[in-house]
Amino acid sequence: MKGGGASILPTVAIVSTTCALIVQNRERIVGGAFDPSRVVMTPLRQFFGRVFKKAQSLPFVPKKKKKKNTDEDGDNDEEEEKKETKTKMEDEGEEEEKTTTTTRKKREEEEEEILSSSEKKARDEKRERERAERANEKGFEMITIRASSREDARKREQAKTIGSSGGGIGLFRKKKKTMMTTKKTNGDSSSEEEEEKEEEEDVKIEVDISTFGAAIVALRVPSKDSEDIDDVVLGFNSVEEYAKVSDHPYFGAVVGRVANRIKDGKYTLDGVEYKCDRNDGDKHTLHGGFEGLDVKRWTLKDVSDSHVELSVLSGDLEQKGFPGNCKISVVYRVRIIERAKIRERKKESLLEAPSCELYVEKYASLTCEFKATTDSKTPICLAQHSYFNLSGCDSNEDVGYHLAQFPNVSKYLVLDDENIPTGEIRKCHEAFDFSEKRLVFAQLPPMRSPLGFDHNFCIDGVNYSRSVNNRPKSHFMVEDSNYSRHANIPSTRFDESLTHCASFESSSSGRTMDVYTDAPGFQFYTGNFLDGTTRGKNDVMYDANTGFCVETQWWPNAVNEKDFPDSVLDVGQTYVHNTCYEFGVNRAIGASYVNTF
Repeated sequence: MKGGGASILPTVAIVSTTCALIVQNRERIVGGAFDPSRVVMTPLRQFFGRVFKKAQSLPFVPKKKKKKNTDEDGDNDEEEEKKETKTKMEDEGEEEEKTTTTTRKKREEEEEEILSSSEKKARDEKRERERAERANEKGFEMITIRASSREDARKREQAKTIGSSGGGIGLFRKKKKTMMTTKKTNGDSSSEEEEEKEEEEDVKIEVDISTFGAAIVALRVPSKDSEDIDDVVLGFNSVEEYAKVSDHPYFGAVVGRVANRIKDGKYTLDGVEYKCDRNDGDKHTLHGGFEGLDVKRWTLKDVSDSHVELSVLSGDLEQKGFPGNCKISVVYRVRIIERAKIRERKKESLLEAPSCELYVEKYASLTCEFKATTDSKTPICLAQHSYFNLSGCDSNEDVGYHLAQFPNVSKYLVLDDENIPTGEIRKCHEAFDFSEKRLVFAQLPPMRSPLGFDHNFCIDGVNYSRSVNNRPKSHFMVEDSNYSRHANIPSTRFDESLTHCASFESSSSGRTMDVYTDAPGFQFYTGNFLDGTTRGKNDVMYDANTGFCVETQWWPNAVNEKDFPDSVLDVGQTYVHNTCYEFGVNRAIGASYVNTF
């Protein structure tokens, strides 16, 4: 049928052309002044002459003879046998490759055990050079995503979606009064009245994402003093610095396959002991070892004005000590979030009774959405390792003077002298009690060197003991009815399964940051190991405690602790982990406000 339809089309075209020519010259034909055969044949000769000339210029391709129907079944059987043989050979090749990889890894482990300290140092320096060369060779791709409440309103207006973008009154709302004069006539008299038009301040966010380590290179949000946006994450200016392995501070990168520490760099899974890179004081594994996700080049899968999706394949034992081919993806998404809140209504007179009113606060949000699957059981724990300083990335201000509060957090993990959890889960008290708003360094953890926090806090709620094989509890979405995906408008939707776990404020900039997640815990790290020797953005030398991390994750060393939330991903299951950072502005905050704490 397909070939027959194709052969009919030229005939139909010729007949249609002939009819059109006859109709066009019908008066001349009726009057005998014109021969109909000439009307038809002349253009046909011209048409077919061009076709034959075109055909002569094309290369000759001999037509394959069709085999008889009696031979088709036999040919199909032969083809199927060939396919089966090819598939079997490929499977055998994959098994042989896996065996070779395992043997090579074991040989590397044995060689490492006999390396001297000078040889290990030379090996680490070689790795540094290789990473830098790899980064320079493949380039450094950067993607910028952004969201703006004013731009969203304009797009919604253009897209003619349901409702309007109407704003409420919130921390971001700044009234700009414009005087408008209107005239009213009533008989012979006229009067003028002044009207006030309120214009809402633009709430916006911009984030630069790198394909190297899926790192957040810059995150720009407004402050209380200006509508202009400034960067609030620490980082580097060049790809060479992001490519360093030795003493890597993991600025902005995605870390894994297992974030945080694994005691003694080893664990046992199904009776098999796996040894990982010991890159934390040559004793423990930190953030996946030397070949972690932070030094991998991620693939750009999808991108729009407000989101970017990156993916990477962590091969079987490619990261030393982690079995299985693990497919990992992360989606960074920016939105303008609207949250309804209640406050005390301003009295218009002393005699008026106290009352409350409902209002809306707008926040600029960045969500980080992880997913992963594996073809073999493997431990997994992914984390976003951005260093925040709400006073500005180049302020070099001590984050100990930020205000902090950890709602829905009542327990933390006790550490030994090497920052490894002892297995004890203790109730938050004294320095670890952030149940009420306080200065970060109002109290310091005892006997810490260097001073500061580097502790895992356990998040209360339905996800407290969630396994990586389970989806978040109470998982459902709330979506803004004004959101239109086809109009490319960032939505105000948010995931109600996320638990509010941390809040921070800067007195100098007025910026606030709230963290929501569905992970069982988060590592609160105050940049203790920054020592003034790391040169960052704008040539600023980052001192200790000039940035803090809120690494939402499964608990550290969970693969060796049976009472911790399960961090081993099974075949056929999907690892799901979401985190939302919401940025606002508190215009009332200042030095005098902070002094009260």
